[in-house]
Amino acid sequence: MSTERKAMKQGGKKFYSLIVIAIVLFVVAFSLSVNVPPQQLEQYSFNGGDLSVTPSVLYIHNFLWYSPSAFASVTLKSVQSVVQVSVTEVNSTHLSVFNRTFHNVSYFSFYFGLHPNKTFQTENFFVTIGSQIITVSIAVKSSPLPLIGEFSLLSSFILFLTGVYLAPFKSRLWIIPIAVSFLVLSAFLGHRFDMFFMITGGFHILSGANPFIQSHNIPGELKWTYPPYYLIWSVIADWLSGAITHTAIPTSHSLIFPGLSFNYYEAWLAFVPRSLPVYYLLAKLPMVVSVLAIYYILLKKFNLPYNLTKIWLLSPFVMLIGVIWGQLDIIASVFLLLSVFYFQKGRSDLAVLASVLGFWIKIFPIFIFPLILIESKNRIRDLGIAVLSSLPALFIYLYTGNFVKDLETLVYSRSTNTFNGVFNAQGLTWQIIVSKLGIVHFPSIFLFTFLPFLVIISIVYYFRRGNIVNYIIVEFMFFFLTYNFVDPQYFIVLIPLFLINRDLWNYVVFSVYPFLFILLTYSFTYFITPSLSLSYFTSFLGQQEALRTWITSSNLFILPLVTAFTLSAITTILMVVRKRKFRLVWRAIFAK
Repeated sequence: MSTERKAMKQGGKKFYSLIVIAIVLFVVAFSLSVNVPPQQLEQYSFNGGDLSVTPSVLYIHNFLWYSPSAFASVTLKSVQSVVQVSVTEVNSTHLSVFNRTFHNVSYFSFYFGLHPNKTFQTENFFVTIGSQIITVSIAVKSSPLPLIGEFSLLSSFILFLTGVYLAPFKSRLWIIPIAVSFLVLSAFLGHRFDMFFMITGGFHILSGANPFIQSHNIPGELKWTYPPYYLIWSVIADWLSGAITHTAIPTSHSLIFPGLSFNYYEAWLAFVPRSLPVYYLLAKLPMVVSVLAIYYILLKKFNLPYNLTKIWLLSPFVMLIGVIWGQLDIIASVFLLLSVFYFQKGRSDLAVLASVLGFWIKIFPIFIFPLILIESKNRIRDLGIAVLSSLPALFIYLYTGNFVKDLETLVYSRSTNTFNGVFNAQGLTWQIIVSKLGIVHFPSIFLFTFLPFLVIISIVYYFRRGNIVNYIIVEFMFFFLTYNFVDPQYFIVLIPLFLINRDLWNYVVFSVYPFLFILLTYSFTYFITPSLSLSYFTSFLGQQEALRTWITSSNLFILPLVTAFTLSAITTILMVVRKRKFRLVWRAIFAK
């Protein structure tokens, strides 16, 4: 046996061993995350309504000190204009742990702190609601299981990545177990709010409600703010899921959880059938297919080496966004890659079609559109294709009943992210530093700079041409530097472009940044389907994850990460310019 074959065989054994151990550890963590904790919901009635209290997420006071908390919800018999609520811990000092006034409510929720100092103890509180005083007892149990689950979870990630690195895949049939694994993961894991958002989009249309505007049936948190083409699949997937599981289509009004305005991440409390994995699977089917399709496009259309396409398909970040989370960006990435491919083949008609269809799913594929028109030899035809491929989207807006208002929702929500006119930032944008400083009025840099930048890029391309992929990369980098919401899923559209350029350095860099951001800021239990674990905070692992994510999502971790990302984006732009893939606009124009 040759030395090379022995090395492959040895690597294969290591791969299988590490993958098996990783799966076992992941199952341990998963089991702990859905484990029903010993803490039980306590319910009390008083003259004006009902109170329910249960131990919940770890409530953090300071960086080096924390305590568990209780989650309380109050349902009143009628709307009250003013409700004064206070919670007092029953001890020698009668410590006040919560005090707040609610206005014009019939339902409200709040957290208050617990202070356990024994292995098992009961916490007693006086909860005052208006003139009513209720005595509450909460059982709190300490356990080492959260730490075990946390260790198992993080270890499974490390071992899995190591095993994938050693994977000796050579057969073309290896794609089959990978695809089956993706389908299984997509059914049982998923971003809780985004999956609720995508599934209920189809429900709203099936029940006759307009999903694009806020109404008495659809709160602002649930209106559809993206382009409409995915909604077509949402309708089909919801109908199929209902037919397969014999689940009736809920009305839009029944999907509004009373506490949605308080915490829209708990929206699933309104609708959690046991057949939810079927809804998850069908809703995310286009995303899973897109992950596999990009693998095929890179391998067959762009003729990338096998190892490059393998690191796409087995990338933890790709699996997280495309399979587990299930984001529209992965579908948009397919259309962007097709547009690039047909552009390079001189088929501007198909490039325009792919770009515009992708735009009506998620806006990013439109970045290439102006460059296609510059290169096109038949601009009238290509503009006609753009219009025709947009007609179904416009019809959806007309069909739902308020064409102008629906388009206004899309333009406003995609162009500037603010909450009620107040500046806000999230994700990997440097503007999060501005937001952390408490500045509520800050100009939208994106609105004033991005369109002029696209014009400049188009002028540069008109005079210099060059590698189209580099132009798109620079457009994305400028977008990341100016937009105030740089969510981690956006990067899934960008990183295949680095593979096309054989740029492994930037592929790794811009995969690691968003993956790290998600790892630092999201609880693992938040990605488990609610039919298995309704409240992602109540399990042992959920409470430990809440503590970890509070610490890791603090400024101590996030601000350095954001700063490093910003510097990397600037560096990438400079690298592209220095390699003369295209030159500065004035040099390009006058060189002509």
